[in-house]
Amino acid sequence: MAAQALPEKKEVTAEAFLGEKMFTGFIHTGYEGGEMFYTFFPSRGEPASDPFVMWLTGGPGCSSEIAWLQENGPFWGQPNATLAYNEHSWSSVANMLYVDQPLGTGFSETNDPLNYAKNEKQISKDMDTFLTKFLTLFPHLVDRPFYITGESYAGHYIPSIAHYLLQNPIQGLNFKGVAIGNGWVDPYTQFPAYADFAYANNLISNRTYQHAKKAYQACDRAVESGIWEIANVLCEPLTTQLLGTLNPYDIRLQCEVPPLCYNETGIGNFLNDPSVQEAMGVDKRWVDCNYVVHTTLLGDWILSVRKKVAGLLAAGKAVLIYNGDQDYICNWFGGLDWVHKIQWEHQADFRQKEMTDWVVDGKAVASQKTVENLTFMRVFSAGHMVPMDQPEVALLMFDAFLKGPYGQTRASSVYEQIFM
Repeated sequence: MAAQALPEKKEVTAEAFLGEKMFTGFIHTGYEGGEMFYTFFPSRGEPASDPFVMWLTGGPGCSSEIAWLQENGPFWGQPNATLAYNEHSWSSVANMLYVDQPLGTGFSETNDPLNYAKNEKQISKDMDTFLTKFLTLFPHLVDRPFYITGESYAGHYIPSIAHYLLQNPIQGLNFKGVAIGNGWVDPYTQFPAYADFAYANNLISNRTYQHAKKAYQACDRAVESGIWEIANVLCEPLTTQLLGTLNPYDIRLQCEVPPLCYNETGIGNFLNDPSVQEAMGVDKRWVDCNYVVHTTLLGDWILSVRKKVAGLLAAGKAVLIYNGDQDYICNWFGGLDWVHKIQWEHQADFRQKEMTDWVVDGKAVASQKTVENLTFMRVFSAGHMVPMDQPEVALLMFDAFLKGPYGQTRASSVYEQIFM
């Protein structure tokens, strides 16, 4: 499909999508042949007044179709390449935008792999261009409360894009806050937590634990040096060797299909079906992750973006950091550690505050603590993809975040608003 023929905005009406209202399109980012693909789901609730939320999947280089087909979108992708209805879609309470970025990810296109992003500055500029043009296509979203959400390597994307938006505000984009799930944010803090998490969950012996702690000292020095080639050699083997054949995204499982460990054949077959592609206005073989995009950003993954989160807090933006507690690769030990190292005016109060249970229907489904505009939440019995493993809890968490501060009984009141 020629670049000039790519639709900017297309309403998808095919029966395969179960009657869900949705739009797809491509937005030119300024590079020759650089077209960023999006999928937009108006809110099932009050589309004229509900918040505007953007979701970014991590990787780097992994498609956001993964999210709207097996996490928090309107559908559950089935093994037989069909869709089932997801009653816990985040579009129940928000207008949801999913973007394939950086360029080359998912259905997004570029004529030249040299245009693949090499750093967060390039990614942030591209997203600035994207969002500016997106608002012209959907003007009813102007001045609506806007949040950026995502998981995994979006822990790098989100603070960087948000920081850029603070410095370069987009007219009509009413930026309110961010939510980062199982995010890769601060490697220097998160790498040592692998051994701590593995030992605490009885995945390794004390002898292996002591050896790993010493080995991570060399890893940390390499990360601190900023030389990613050395850091990759020293850190990556330690990360994988501790787990063996377990799924790094959910330690309760074995890794079925390396490297992502989940069988995504069904959603791949669905997205590559010619009739589905025609309905979506795409003409490109879909793959879950583009490893050229991934490799191009290797120099970025050892950099910390923790200071950018501090800047968001100082600017009064709402920040939710949540972690499924069965995830290893971006585990909650490391998540809480880096959050405790954020330098902001309320850090002493935040560190001292105890985690309290978050209760739904009389059952503790998570633990959390909130001070001012920062919340950290540990979601029980969930892996790397919290909305996939605990869809109801994830929706309640998300809605509570959009509505305001958390509290021990908050989940129950939100539950009544959504489901009763």
